[in-house]
Amino acid sequence: MCVILLALIGAYHVVLWLVPMAFRKSTVAESPYVREVRSPKDEYRAILQTWEGGGGLSPYCSQAILVVPTGINLAGLPEKKRYEVYSSTECDSFANHSPSPEIIWEDARTLKIRVSINHAALTEQTVRLRKRDASGSVTVKFAADE
Repeated sequence: MCVILLALIGAYHVVLWLVPMAFRKSTVAESPYVREVRSPKDEYRAILQTWEGGGGLSPYCSQAILVVPTGINLAGLPEKKRYEVYSSTECDSFANHSPSPEIIWEDARTLKIRVSINHAALTEQTVRLRKRDASGSVTVKFAADE
């Protein structure tokens, strides 16, 4: 009898916590963490977007870097994928624990993206790279480091 009572109490608490979570609207995919690095002449912005969440049971993290002209508002941009020059299904950090990727403007029209490959030592990682921005004016270079 005591076992049945404890099972019912446990089931009640599981339902109490899981049902509201199932109907809660997730805002993670809609509002990523954003960091911006402007080109030296302020003509372009390299925008790093990071989506993460899932908690301890099923964590996820993905990133994308977009290169857009300074005058374009990212919020009203319907085709953001068009401006994407880098995307990854995993987030990583370098051996010195600094975040990856590192965004460096070498000059007004050359962007260098340095990424960590530490996570790739344990599992494969899907990464998409593009060597020119959507306008064709910015050259994108990539470097992989630990």
